[in-house]
Amino acid sequence: MPTISKVTSVKSTGKSFDTPNGTFYPYHVTLDDGTIGEANSKTEQPKYQVGDTVGYEVTKTISGVKKLKLTNPEQALRGVYQPKAAPDAPYPVTHTQVTNAKFNSDGMERGMCLKLANDILICNANINKVAIDLMTYNEELYDAAEKALAASNKLKAL
Repeated sequence: MPTISKVTSVKSTGKSFDTPNGTFYPYHVTLDDGTIGEANSKTEQPKYQVGDTVGYEVTKTISGVKKLKLTNPEQALRGVYQPKAAPDAPYPVTHTQVTNAKFNSDGMERGMCLKLANDILICNANINKVAIDLMTYNEELYDAAEKALAASNKLKAL
């Protein structure tokens, strides 16, 4: 997550370099929180000047020099929290959504029951040397997982 700070110094390194994305101009940047590093600009004049508030991230350190990614503060804060818009109209709930909600509500325990049920169904198919019927597999898996969860809940009650 980007940190917000003010630019206190911007000095060109005097060197530019070419990449497939164009020519870049590196600058030494000092921020008011004490961070010193190097940022690149696609123009000879950097986008941010002394006194500008920026969001920054240290992307890597090369030979002791921090490589900084500077953004405007609005972009830096945009990634913090963006509420999703509510859907216009409710959609009918499908069997898959109900199953997903049930299996996600208890998290790990339901996931382990689902894995156990899958292992049991595959093992039974291998022992009996029969092919797994993909048309009914989901229902069998769901039923076996529910039975495993019910057994787990009974054991907790003891």
